[in-house]
Amino acid sequence: GSEFILVSEAPGKDSVTEGKYWVGASGKILRSCFVNTDKNLEDIFYLTDIVKCWPNENNENRTPSESEISTCAPFLKREIEALKPKLILSFGKKSSEFLLNQEIILKSSHGRVFNYNDFTQVLVMYHPSGIDRFMKRDIYKSQLKALFKKLAQNQINGIEKVFDESSYKDSDKPNAIKST
Repeated sequence: GSEFILVSEAPGKDSVTEGKYWVGASGKILRSCFVNTDKNLEDIFYLTDIVKCWPNENNENRTPSESEISTCAPFLKREIEALKPKLILSFGKKSSEFLLNQEIILKSSHGRVFNYNDFTQVLVMYHPSGIDRFMKRDIYKSQLKALFKKLAQNQINGIEKVFDESSYKDSDKPNAIKST
């Protein structure tokens, strides 16, 4: 089994074309943060998605439908049961809500660990596809680098510390004083 699973909602066009997860624009962000020289992303993580096919409208990515999610969900559940990971990195609202079976507010949940079951935890994260809308890209990338470094060394304890206050855009900081 794999200690760590990396899950998102669905593969994009590039993933389907190349037959490999995380190779499009989001994948480039993710892979650029995996700077462990002797290993690649696939050596550390089992890569998967909730929906196994590419949801698209006129050849453009779209959010998977509820029926696509419910059709594919049993496969992801079986993957998790078979691998019994210590940690699932969940990228985006859809996959996090699916895994945790509860509403997730990414703004307050990014970088937080939740229990999936007795032996598996879920780390909720913003998906790289929309990162510029939510936080500074360089901060997100530095968080990912620190996270991947810890996980490559099989360190799970304290991973929430990677995501501290400095990760917020100034306007998002709790109780930030807005200048008028």
